[in-house]
Amino acid sequence: MKILKIEALNDLKKLHEAFNFFKASFFNTIQTETIAFLPLSDIYDAMVENLKNKRKLQFYATYENQVIGCVIAQPIKGEKGALFMPILAISQDYRGGGIASKLLEHLEEQASKQGYFRIKMNSTQTSLNFIKKNKFKPYLYLEVGAPYTLEDVTNAVNDDYILIEKSVGKTIKTKYLVPFNFDEKDLTPLKKKFKNLNYKILFEKRF
Repeated sequence: MKILKIEALNDLKKLHEAFNFFKASFFNTIQTETIAFLPLSDIYDAMVENLKNKRKLQFYATYENQVIGCVIAQPIKGEKGALFMPILAISQDYRGGGIASKLLEHLEEQASKQGYFRIKMNSTQTSLNFIKKNKFKPYLYLEVGAPYTLEDVTNAVNDDYILIEKSVGKTIKTKYLVPFNFDEKDLTPLKKKFKNLNYKILFEKRF
C-alpha cells in the first residue's frame, strides 16, 4: 500500500532533498498550492537556522520515496509565539489532494508543542483558496509618521476595518482586521491622505 509520509527535516540530507525540491519548483508558482516569499538564499539560511536550533518547524511530504511537498516556518523576532511561513510547495502532479493542508496541520501540531500558537503568511491571488480553507484571516498593518496622530489614522480608515492593535510614538502603528475581499485598491484614499504611509497585508491564524 502506498503511503504519504510527512517527516521532519532533522538532518542535512533531508534538508538538501527538500531544498532541491523547492528550488526546482521555485519558478513554477502559478498553481494554488505553491507559495514562496523569500529569495532562495534566504530560504536555505532559514532552513539551516531551524536545523541548528533543533526547531521542528520544517517538514517534507514523500510518496514512494519521492519528495512531493514541503513546508517551512520560522519564528518572528519580537512576537511571542508567532511564526512566519515563507514556504509551502506541493508538486504539480499532487496538487488539489489536500497535501498542503496536511503539511500545515502537521506543522501546527509540532509548533504548538514548542510554545507557538499563531502563524502568519503572505498571499498571492492563487493561494487564496488555501488560505480561506485553512481559516486564515487578513490583517492590514499601517504605519504613518509625523505630523499625523492616531485620531487622524482612525478617522481616515474604512469603518468596516476592526482595530486590533495600536502603538503611538514617532510613528503611528495600527493593525486592522479587514474583510476577506480586501484589495489594495481600497487603500487609495489613505495613500492620498498620508504621504508617508507604509503598509503590509498578512494572513494570520491561531492554532
